[in-house]
Amino acid sequence: MPRRGVRVATLSDRDVQELYDVRDVLERHAITTALPLARDADLAGLRAALDQMSEATRAGDRLQIAEAHRRFHVAVVALSGNSQLTAVYESILVKLQLFMARNLSREAEVAQAEDGVHRHERLLAAAAAGDPEAMIAQLAGHGARSYLA
Repeated sequence: MPRRGVRVATLSDRDVQELYDVRDVLERHAITTALPLARDADLAGLRAALDQMSEATRAGDRLQIAEAHRRFHVAVVALSGNSQLTAVYESILVKLQLFMARNLSREAEVAQAEDGVHRHERLLAAAAAGDPEAMIAQLAGHGARSYLA
């Protein structure tokens, strides 16, 4: 029967690059919209994801580390208070999920386990300081694509 069954979309290298570019634009927009924050309580999502990341890193649980990374970045975008922006961002992450996991896996082969936690601690500190430029600079050197080949 025509148009039945499952189709798996494949992404070219260019598609992946473009999706990462869109991700970057959405994160930067969310940050410049959100910061400085009105309340310290707005950082709760970032703190919870960072706690999960720290715990998963100590346990060596790569699946939970990847989930915590995703949660942290969704929480960054959610700081904007724009639910539509967050929904679009999450749809981009779904498409990039395999590539993000591959990047984290390759990073784990060459970097210290705590490096990812420390990068996110710096992002949290910049958010807490209400410094969008520092946060964007941290994201620029964040390594989201460092190990993709």
